[in-house]
Amino acid sequence: MAEYVVNGAQLECTLGVAPSVLTVLPQHRAQLTGEFQANISDCIGFVNIAPFGACTVTSPPKPCTPACPIWIGGKADLLLDGLPALLDTDTAVCAAGGGMVSITDSGQGDAKQRLIDLYEAEHPDHKDILDEFLKDVIADGNYDEAVKDIKYLMYFAKEPYKTLMFEYLPNIDIASYTDTNQRHSAGLLYITLDPPKGGASDPRGPYVTFFHELGHGIDYQMTQAGVFDQSNSGLHDILSNDTFSGIEDATRNFTSDPAAISAVVDSFRNGGTPITPGSPEEAIRNMVIDEYRNNLDVVNNPTRVNQITDILGGYTNNDLGRNLASGTYGHDDSYWTDTSRTKEFFAHNFSNNVTRNAEKVDLMKTYYPGGRDFLDTSLTEVAKNLGNGGSP
Repeated sequence: MAEYVVNGAQLECTLGVAPSVLTVLPQHRAQLTGEFQANISDCIGFVNIAPFGACTVTSPPKPCTPACPIWIGGKADLLLDGLPALLDTDTAVCAAGGGMVSITDSGQGDAKQRLIDLYEAEHPDHKDILDEFLKDVIADGNYDEAVKDIKYLMYFAKEPYKTLMFEYLPNIDIASYTDTNQRHSAGLLYITLDPPKGGASDPRGPYVTFFHELGHGIDYQMTQAGVFDQSNSGLHDILSNDTFSGIEDATRNFTSDPAAISAVVDSFRNGGTPITPGSPEEAIRNMVIDEYRNNLDVVNNPTRVNQITDILGGYTNNDLGRNLASGTYGHDDSYWTDTSRTKEFFAHNFSNNVTRNAEKVDLMKTYYPGGRDFLDTSLTEVAKNLGNGGSP
């Protein structure tokens, strides 16, 4: 997981012979863990970036004169002096020798653990709940980083998701943390924290599947408690409307004929009327599929959009789901019912928000605006009724 970069961060260059250090001047006036925080402009040679010893682009090597115009990347939604904050996953290219400069240590030290320690000192009840939930993982001793990551994400999760987790977590147990067939069953989680499928190595995003299955667990507990049952909440109709409104909008890009639009949209519905092979409507339908495939970029980035293709597939016989391209994620057709569609949407939305996966959150807003707003509003009301605030 990417970290913000502060004064004292450690650097290396592919053409340098020695490590370097980043100096961040106090001009941004932002501090993190007691050090000044960097933005993407903090890359001036001899001011921000010390030399990397000698530069091996020439033979014999000459003294390094770092000349990086700007860091590539940054956190676009956190600006310092109008520019994105620097992340430890960002890089820079030296104009002098062409070396690639990367950040090997953010300079924060173990800032995450310090924040966890502070939080647990102030919220011992949450510490007890989470320690009990993770007791087997903690006792194993081989998953200390995963424990730290999970605690950090849960302690600093957005509302109303944080309130819901600590309310219902005592009723959920981790049955396995090495099971690659990840699932939830009646309050039991079967997950893996091991590469390549689980934990920080999860191809769908760090801990995305872990919190997806936990989302199923929270959903189940709320239903059992009678405080919210998404399967009887009207969510299915809202998701269906989002799905087919989007398909109708896409179809209108290729025809203005009301009859053709109606036929194409209906052909995507589960149980809808198939399009006649070779008809103009079939050509339009294929163009709609291509538009979804291209807009979602499922060929190149199937894991980035796996949640959207999963729900789209559930409403369209997988024509806009796993059938879009090889490797595209989605459940089999036999899995889908009105209840399973809303359950999966709940778990996807829950995971996105707890892991703070901004890209996936934005995709949900784009393709399922009604469903996302309805669910967030409903869960906020549940959290408020539990007496813990709940404002996102």
